[in-house]
Amino acid sequence: PAVIYDNTGCDEYVKLCKQYADSVNLQSSSLNGLGVTPVSYLLRHLHEPAIIMKHHGLGPKGAIPLAYALLNNTKVERLIVADNYIKEDGAKAVAEMLQENMYIRELNISDNFIGSEGAHAFAKMLLLNTTLRTLNIKGNHITDRNAAAFAGALKANTTLSYLDLSHNEFGELGAISLANGIADNGNLDVMDLSWNSIRGRGGVAVAKSLRLNTTLVSLNLAWNGISDVGAFALAKFLRKNTTLQRLDISNNRIGEIGAIKLGKCLAVNNALTHFKISTNPIGNKGVEGILNGAKSNDMLKIIGLEEITVSRKIHDEMEELMEVRNIKIFHGGKGGYQKPMKPVTPMELLDEFVKLNRWRLIDIFIRLDKDKSGDLSKDELKCGLEETGLEMSSKQLDLLMDYLDKNKDNKIQY
Repeated sequence: PAVIYDNTGCDEYVKLCKQYADSVNLQSSSLNGLGVTPVSYLLRHLHEPAIIMKHHGLGPKGAIPLAYALLNNTKVERLIVADNYIKEDGAKAVAEMLQENMYIRELNISDNFIGSEGAHAFAKMLLLNTTLRTLNIKGNHITDRNAAAFAGALKANTTLSYLDLSHNEFGELGAISLANGIADNGNLDVMDLSWNSIRGRGGVAVAKSLRLNTTLVSLNLAWNGISDVGAFALAKFLRKNTTLQRLDISNNRIGEIGAIKLGKCLAVNNALTHFKISTNPIGNKGVEGILNGAKSNDMLKIIGLEEITVSRKIHDEMEELMEVRNIKIFHGGKGGYQKPMKPVTPMELLDEFVKLNRWRLIDIFIRLDKDKSGDLSKDELKCGLEETGLEMSSKQLDLLMDYLDKNKDNKIQY
């Protein structure tokens, strides 16, 4: 009889689960009888374009058979396995699979405790893989030890366009190494380094990389403590950068002087459309410096000044600027004795947007639900709203998610 080729890996997955269970049971009597049960969700979706398994507790025992099954799979293009505690062994198996698999274009392996060994395996994979476009590897305890490997991967890789390294443990030295890779990379569009510890010298290094990088469109450096030192460097090197459109430097200990320098940069930069400097102690003079720069910049569409209160005079200047220009400014309201006006709630913003476009609320949820699962995660909501043209701050998104997530499972059912 003719041999039927299984291009989904289902048969291989079931066989590998059994083999892995047998080998584990032989090595440890304490694990006897536990085995690795094939996950029914995977068996149903290995023949579809997307596998989305967040928070399922796969562990390394569940991740390794899946990785080997995907070696010859020609169907799956999106693999989302965030928060599954796959650890180093599971991460290495997935990374090795991606050296051979030429079909997966998006991988989210965030919050999986992959550590240094797993991170090194992914950096090595990026040297060889030519199809992956999106890699989310945030929240994995990756440190400066792995920065040089990722820098080398960024220099060599010519296909990756989105890289999320946020919520890791990169310090100043790690940021300096990564900056070398960013400078020489010719394909990356989006880079997220938020919630690390790159501090001043790291901020300077990343800023310098923007002098040579000609492809980066979005850069997130929020929550890194780059201080005025990093702000000065960004103000210097962004003057001539013509590609970066979105920059987030929220909560970075940037003061009044740093904000004024950045405002002068905004006056001459002709590329930035979204600039966020929220939750920094920049004061009224710092906000005024940003506004002065914005008045001379017709490209800016969004300025984020959340958690920064301003005087009545500065508040009136912001209101006037928003009236005469197609620009939105999010801020912390007026300080002093006068309470700020009640802000528009995120749900009111969404309702107004839906009515303006003559949609129903369920229509926009269906549109944002890319995997047609019947629910929306926070990432899907954020990315989807940006695609439709509705801009919200991170705080507004959190409030909207909290309002719509009735059973508090981090998903919106509709």
